Amino acid sequence: SSLVEQGQSEAAESVLKSLRKRAPDDSVGRFWRDRLKEIRDHKTPQSGGGGSTTPTIERQEVSWIQERLSTVESLLQKHDYREARRLVGEILYKAPDNTSAHRWLERIGDEERRLREDLERGRQEADRARSARDYAKVLQTWRDLDARYAGMPEVQSELAVASREREVYEQGKSREDAAQGAGRLEGEGDLRGAIAVWAAHLVRYPDDEAALQLHEKMTASLAAHERAERLAGLKAAAMERSKAGDLHAALAIWEGYVLEDPTWDE
Repeated sequence: SSLVEQGQSEAAESVLKSLRKRAPDDSVGRFWRDRLKEIRDHKTPQSGGGGSTTPTIERQEVSWIQERLSTVESLLQKHDYREARRLVGEILYKAPDNTSAHRWLERIGDEERRLREDLERGRQEADRARSARDYAKVLQTWRDLDARYAGMPEVQSELAVASREREVYEQGKSREDAAQGAGRLEGEGDLRGAIAVWAAHLVRYPDDEAALQLHEKMTASLAAHERAERLAGLKAAAMERSKAGDLHAALAIWEGYVLEDPTWDE
């Protein structure tokens, strides 16, 4: 370091050659070899006497390090610990003793460890809630983690699954309740009330095919029942007119009904 600062590049290279023979893979040796190469590449002809561009190189290195550390900070906000660690590694390769890089590397490790611990606790809590069929709590667990680690793909995936699980569970529970309520009303002869129960469920879950089929079947039953009652009433009225000798009136009753229901062919 002192030889470089004094502008004695050739002497510094001799020392590095000796060091390389003893420890060819030494990181400190690689760092200073890179520094000397940069000095040679950036030297400009001097008008008189010897000179060195070491201060300029050092300023450039400081700027380069600051740019890398700024990117590292941005990566941490995105929870991209792998890329952040790689950039810190680039700094440490060129400047092994850089204390800022040391601190950032420690911070990366701490934040990544904290994230993994939070995720593991979240999974355990969600699994316990799922076992208890408490899907609202499962969803809330992942919502809390999403608020803490916004936009993280791993959390977003779990959140999407939890949201769908709760929707399916609530739809199934609503269907069960509707089936019980509609069944009770149907047993009491209140088909309209039973249909209304299924209609209310379908307002919330219009894509529930099973519920839709039950609603349609019950609606068809009600229509058939009402038609049968209507026909029985018309038949009684027509018979009464016929017994009274008013055949034209009896025929008019059936003709009027045919106009209302052209499909009737009895």
